[in-house]
Amino acid sequence: MSHDEGILTGLDRVTDEPRFISEVVSGRACKCRCPECGSDLVAKKGPKMAHHFAHAVLPPDIRRCQESALHLSAKFIAAHVIRHLYIPERNIHVASTSQEIGITGRFQRRHLMHTLGARNVERLSGAVEPLVPEISPFRPDARVNTAFGTFFIEIKVTHAVPPEKQQAMKDQNLAVLEVDLSTTPRRGISEEAIRELVTFNAPRHWLSFGCDSEVARLQWELDESVCKREAAEHEALMERLRAGLEAPLPEFLRIHHYRAKPEGDRSVMLKNMPVTNVRQQNGFTMADLPVARNVLVTTVSDDTSINRLFAWHGSIKKHPLTVLSISDSTGIYTASPSVLKRLFEYRGNLDSRVSRNRHEGIIHRLRTNWGGPLPETIWVDAFKAWPDGPHVPYLENVSLSRIRQKKGFTFADIHELQDVMVVFDDDQLSINYLFARHAKVKGGPLTVLALAKSATIFTNARIVLNKLRQYSSH
Repeated sequence: MSHDEGILTGLDRVTDEPRFISEVVSGRACKCRCPECGSDLVAKKGPKMAHHFAHAVLPPDIRRCQESALHLSAKFIAAHVIRHLYIPERNIHVASTSQEIGITGRFQRRHLMHTLGARNVERLSGAVEPLVPEISPFRPDARVNTAFGTFFIEIKVTHAVPPEKQQAMKDQNLAVLEVDLSTTPRRGISEEAIRELVTFNAPRHWLSFGCDSEVARLQWELDESVCKREAAEHEALMERLRAGLEAPLPEFLRIHHYRAKPEGDRSVMLKNMPVTNVRQQNGFTMADLPVARNVLVTTVSDDTSINRLFAWHGSIKKHPLTVLSISDSTGIYTASPSVLKRLFEYRGNLDSRVSRNRHEGIIHRLRTNWGGPLPETIWVDAFKAWPDGPHVPYLENVSLSRIRQKKGFTFADIHELQDVMVVFDDDQLSINYLFARHAKVKGGPLTVLALAKSATIFTNARIVLNKLRQYSSH
């Protein structure tokens, strides 16, 4: 019967409760049966060998019986014997229930990853295979109640927890710890060794983190932080928007660009526009333009603040907003499709006429060279169909060949693209002026490689645009 060594727990034939070898009398009087095959067990408690149960009649698959007995022993020890339980660290992800406005003007939730450190917790009470109505008919192997909350234990001997049981536990936010005894020897193991394995020594990991008081506290703190930050950001923005203009608005303003909010790209305007009916309303400066009435006039021009303003207005008001932003580059921002259409009509064909000094300044910047020989390859980040197409990621090294100078400008061939103008400035207004001027003087398409902080290809040639799309798709 030495093959049965390691079976330390049987089931009482009358009550069906677990019985340790230390709890029963020797021999058949132990009145226990095997938890796997159900046959009678004999308690071996002699002076020479470690105490264990043995089958009265050896079953054909003793290993399955040993595995079931080890599993039963570990469950019983976890629930009723161990004094402490080692729980590994938990990385808890918390998302705010309150939303904040991001730099792009989108409402988003703030996320926090918090680590609850590993620790030993004292077992206060426990139960074997407790009934948990929320996940019925599944039952955890054991429940352990501690001062840090309730933990459910799954013992892995041969098989891991089935996926459907795991999912049910996660859905109910149970704190479930799997203790891995799959490499534990089946023979010659003692009750004390199993207790040490369950308490601390066996590998363990979280199947589900659960929702305890510390998680609830983190959630509250994160929501409180989001609300306070949003309130402070909103108040600061309102104060900047209410700030008076440094000088009275002129009757005509040079509008450099306009943009549809929240998603539209900036489009060049370069038109003088009359500004009428300038007035104060609730502390804000308002005016009427040929393309829109009740336009908010402000010196705020940074994209983050403008995006925040449109996101806030869209969430509170029932009508679209149009903003006239006066700074180094005066622009109109609107969330109204009808105003956007009128802006496009007002602009008409892009005007390539600017003052001589401005023309010379732009041309000088576009003719400014690299400061040395151009490299043989350039990493291109994006391309854009001029003037109104979005930036499309390109992300490819391109080869420059046949680099040459023509009327002070640099030209090169890129892949199959010939006569590409290479400029060393990606200022949008300069690029727009270059295309408008070329359309007026040359009357043909143009392709430009703009090199600055990043490299971008601009083109109004349909055949070039198709090639660029083919390259980017590869």
